[in-house]
Amino acid sequence: MLYLQLDPESERYLVEILYEIQKSLLHTDPPTPPLLRGARGDC
Repeated sequence: MLYLQLDPESERYLVEILYEIQKSLLHTDPPTPPLLRGARGDC
């Protein structure tokens, strides 16, 4: 496995990208899985 040492700035950038990907996935797939909904923080 590959482990990356990320500084806080890079980590925040990565989280931002993942959030955007997740958001676009939610838009294309209306039935929201509870897991993703919980991760977004809104019910």
